[in-house]
Amino acid sequence: CSRIMHYHSMGAWSVLMNITQHPSSDYIKQETIKRLIVLHYTGGLYPGYESTLAIRDYVNVHYSIRRTGEIIQYFPEKYFAYHTGTTLQDAMDSIGIECEADGQLTRNKNQLLTWYKKVVPWKEVVKCNLFRGFQYWHCLTPAQYEALDFLIPDIRSRNPINEICTHAQKKATKLDFPPDFPGLDKYLLKVS
Repeated sequence: CSRIMHYHSMGAWSVLMNITQHPSSDYIKQETIKRLIVLHYTGGLYPGYESTLAIRDYVNVHYSIRRTGEIIQYFPEKYFAYHTGTTLQDAMDSIGIECEADGQLTRNKNQLLTWYKKVVPWKEVVKCNLFRGFQYWHCLTPAQYEALDFLIPDIRSRNPINEICTHAQKKATKLDFPPDFPGLDKYLLKVS
């Protein structure tokens, strides 16, 4: 997978990471041990994706990471919500992280469009190997990678995480993220 625009590494964290609380009641208040982190993308931008997460259906994630790198927590890690689309056990055992991004893009002549027909500038696009019918994806920002660098070890310091995967790795009908999406491989973990 190649980046259409190359971002330079920021090295050490440029700002102290803070986690903003946006309390939600859309989760199941049953304490469970977390062994899995699932990475998602929002498929839309803020504030629209938050209104989707706010629908009272017990489909939610613990965290989202905005394009600015802001980390938002919706409910405590010890509880769970449905976000994997697989088994109840996967939902109970996992922490979901949504990265704010439009996801898969469709090429129309020299433009790339989101599923809701918004044009995404080429500088915000990554090109990957063909994956489930798509080749172009809305990139994550350097600030989002920086936030993941902070958040994943932070979560792992409190939970016995033995697997970190993308939503597409967990469920074959999902698109978030393709296997060669740049920069995510360093976060993925599978311990037998």
